[in-house]
Amino acid sequence: MSARFFKAVRAELGEDAVDLTDHTLAAYGANRLPGGDRCPSGVLFPRTVRDVQLIVQLANQHDVTLWPTSTGHNLGLGEFSPVRAGQAVVHLGRQMNRIVEVDETTSACSAASRWCSATAR
Repeated sequence: MSARFFKAVRAELGEDAVDLTDHTLAAYGANRLPGGDRCPSGVLFPRTVRDVQLIVQLANQHDVTLWPTSTGHNLGLGEFSPVRAGQAVVHLGRQMNRIVEVDETTSACSAASRWCSATAR
C-alpha cells in the first residue's frame, strides 16, 4: 500500500520529494514521550501548495495517513514523529521556506512560509 503511494509521489514530484532511508525514518520517528519512537513509513518534502494538494490526493487514493510537520522541533509533543507509527510525514518547512503572497486584508500569508519569514515581513 505505502510503496505504491511513494512511487506515485515520486512520479509526480520527483525523487527528492520522498525519503525512505533508514537514517531519515529513524530521525523523524524519534520521540521523547513515554510511548517511545514512532517510525514513519516515509518523509515527503513538498515545494508548493500544489505539491501538498497532490500528496493529500494521492494519500486518499492509496489509503495512507499523513502527519504534517514544519521546521521546529516540538519537544513537548514528540518532535517530528507521527502520532502513530507508519504514517507518512509531510515536512512542510524544508522546501516551502518563503512567503509567496500576503493578504493584508485578512493578515494571512501563503503556506510556503516559515514562521520566522512571516514575522520578518
